[in-house]
Amino acid sequence: MAEMTSESKVEARAKQLCFGTAPNYSVRVTREGTDWLAEVTNLQGVSTWATTFSGLDRNVREAIALAEDLPDGAEEKLWVSWDLPVTSPELSHAYKVAEQRRLLVHAQEDLLPEVRKTIEALTNEGWSVRDQAALLGMTAGRVSQLATS
Repeated sequence: MAEMTSESKVEARAKQLCFGTAPNYSVRVTREGTDWLAEVTNLQGVSTWATTFSGLDRNVREAIALAEDLPDGAEEKLWVSWDLPVTSPELSHAYKVAEQRRLLVHAQEDLLPEVRKTIEALTNEGWSVRDQAALLGMTAGRVSQLATS
């Protein structure tokens, strides 16, 4: 069995943290003219299309939710692995960067409740907003925003 690279280990751990044991949906994407076509390869008969990639993402998530009879709103938390057409090494690299960024965005969203609790605890201990911002790696404005939301 092939050993996982450090990059794939990081991605696997990030997916586990963000999505728990939620299934990973593999989607093969092709182009037909200017349209995007998608087939969910691990769900028989689930396919869709759109004229934009953002529309395709939405349609794929809705198709998965319908096929799996998921509750309303579950589409946003689905992990979709895109198998996109690769025409150059640069495009392959761009896809990897995009997936890593999506992982980071999901991880940040999942961490938000803990960040709010941390801000509350630091405030109760007398930390200034600016000191909290420095500790948390965010702007003082964002700390204030999270403290009041």
